[in-house]
Amino acid sequence: MIMLKHLYELLPPEIRKKKRAASLIHIASERNEIFYCAALAGESDFNICINSDMTVSCNCQDFDGSGRIGDLTTQTLEEIFSGPTAHRFRTMLAARTFPISTCINCAERKSMPASEAEAAVSSFHVPRKGIMVENTTLCNLRCHICNREQLMGLRSGALSLSLGNVEKIALLLKEHQIESLYYFNLGEPFLPTDILEQIKIIRRYNPDIRIITSTNGQLLKGNDKIEAALMMDYIIVSLDGVTQETVSRYQIGASFENGYQNMATLVAERNKHNGKTPIIEWKYVVFRWNDQPKYIVRAIELAKKANVDAIGFYRGDVRLADRSLRWHFPYFKRIGKRIRDGIVVNLNDVPEHLLSP
Repeated sequence: MIMLKHLYELLPPEIRKKKRAASLIHIASERNEIFYCAALAGESDFNICINSDMTVSCNCQDFDGSGRIGDLTTQTLEEIFSGPTAHRFRTMLAARTFPISTCINCAERKSMPASEAEAAVSSFHVPRKGIMVENTTLCNLRCHICNREQLMGLRSGALSLSLGNVEKIALLLKEHQIESLYYFNLGEPFLPTDILEQIKIIRRYNPDIRIITSTNGQLLKGNDKIEAALMMDYIIVSLDGVTQETVSRYQIGASFENGYQNMATLVAERNKHNGKTPIIEWKYVVFRWNDQPKYIVRAIELAKKANVDAIGFYRGDVRLADRSLRWHFPYFKRIGKRIRDGIVVNLNDVPEHLLSP
């Protein structure tokens, strides 16, 4: 039985967002607290994104461009962080208002005493822990919640990074000694034919940076793309089901067999070379049609067969009719370790701090 506290989560996303915003503001007011953004303070692991046209967004879910804070074609990263848009966002949060709707559910939104409001606005630095880079906005699939046409309209003619811009970003990473690079966002990172050269450029300037990517796995084949993948540290392969029917229901255009075999081949190639990196996680997004225990058990069996390091289950935040109700049942809580937004089954005893970046 679903508990009353879970009924709120079954409301349509926009209604939930409005209710949550009102609740957050009320609680902050009662506690005499204000909001601040860890990403705009420079403390995020990844939630500053360099887009494919070299614009910069304050979050990894900037589907409508409302989070755009600057442009690296005309500004430095320091200028963007101290610029008028970032300053306005910080000021509004310190006044207990949300500059964009994404702030309401963003993990980077934090609270602090109202007495520290001035510091929340004025204390910041460019990212050091990590940053996200979108090497392309293009994708080979047509997933249901992805408005690809709108996304491509946001980019000013540059739907993929040029090698020149990759080098510019690589130098920026080196200059600021950024520890982790999340090399993906709103497109399929292995779609560009020059992905190997992109990663080589980044590694040339940043040999020790941790590179993480997320892919649908459909294009993860061929010598160049396998070599590029083997130069990374963590790869998430999204495959939302264990049959063609369950996968293609959401990931339109995907082949379960192709994605699974590509993932298994990558593991085999990794093991042939060094057996340590990249860490490979199968990401399984849970919906109404793929959440039955028989599917979950089968997915774990197949993950073990492919010898991936982990399989993570994440609830799909989609329309009510497609949302998993079983996600709230005790069954899911028992299969693995709960993390912030999902449950991960560690299959190869990977050290916990290296899982689910």
